Amino acid sequence: MTFGEICLAHPEQRRVAHVAAGGGVTLSFGLTLVDWPSDWPKSGIDRQFFESRGFEILREEG
Repeated sequence: MTFGEICLAHPEQRRVAHVAAGGGVTLSFGLTLVDWPSDWPKSGIDRQFFESRGFEILREEG
Protein backbone atom coordinates (compact mmCIF):
# COMPACT_ATOMS: atom_id res chain seq x y z
CA MET A 1 0.00 0.00 0.00
CA THR A 2 1.08 3.55 -0.61
CA PHE A 3 1.21 6.14 2.15
CA GLY A 4 -1.97 7.74 0.80
CA GLU A 5 -3.82 4.40 0.84
CA ILE A 6 -2.73 3.74 4.43
CA CYS A 7 -3.95 7.22 5.46
CA LEU A 8 -7.34 6.54 3.83
CA ALA A 9 -7.62 3.20 5.64
CA HIS A 10 -6.79 4.81 9.02
CA PRO A 11 -8.26 8.35 8.97
CA GLU A 12 -7.70 10.68 11.92
CA GLN A 13 -5.45 8.17 13.72
CA ARG A 14 -2.36 9.10 15.74
CA ARG A 15 0.72 8.42 13.59
CA VAL A 16 3.81 7.13 15.37
CA ALA A 17 7.20 6.05 14.08
CA HIS A 18 8.71 3.65 16.64
CA VAL A 19 12.49 3.74 16.21
CA ALA A 20 14.32 0.73 17.67
CA ALA A 21 17.75 1.08 19.28
CA GLY A 22 19.19 -0.90 16.36
CA GLY A 23 17.74 1.53 13.85
CA GLY A 24 14.68 -0.37 12.62
CA VAL A 25 11.41 1.56 12.30
CA THR A 26 7.85 0.34 12.90
CA LEU A 27 4.92 2.54 11.90
CA SER A 28 1.58 2.67 13.66
CA PHE A 29 -1.69 4.42 12.94
CA GLY A 30 -3.69 4.43 16.16
CA LEU A 31 -3.43 0.90 17.56
CA THR A 32 -2.65 -0.65 14.16
CA LEU A 33 0.87 -1.50 13.02
CA VAL A 34 1.21 -0.94 9.29
CA ASP A 35 3.63 -2.16 6.64
CA TRP A 36 6.22 0.23 5.27
CA PRO A 37 4.49 2.26 2.52
CA SER A 38 5.39 1.00 -0.95
CA ASP A 39 6.03 4.52 -2.23
CA TRP A 40 8.56 5.42 0.49
CA PRO A 41 12.34 5.02 0.16
CA LYS A 42 14.01 2.21 2.10
CA SER A 43 16.95 4.33 3.30
CA GLY A 44 18.10 7.91 3.74
CA ILE A 45 15.11 8.93 5.86
CA ASP A 46 15.56 11.48 8.64
CA ARG A 47 13.42 12.87 11.46
CA GLN A 48 12.00 15.65 9.27
CA PHE A 49 10.71 13.07 6.77
CA PHE A 50 8.42 11.60 9.44
CA GLU A 51 7.47 14.91 11.08
CA SER A 52 6.44 16.45 7.75
CA ARG A 53 3.99 13.55 7.33
CA GLY A 54 2.42 14.03 10.76
CA PHE A 55 4.29 11.34 12.72
CA GLU A 56 5.39 11.48 16.32
CA ILE A 57 8.74 9.79 16.86
CA LEU A 58 9.31 7.41 19.77
CA ARG A 59 12.90 6.28 20.21
CA GLU A 60 13.89 3.13 22.07
CA GLU A 61 16.79 3.64 24.44
CA GLY A 62 19.64 1.25 24.09
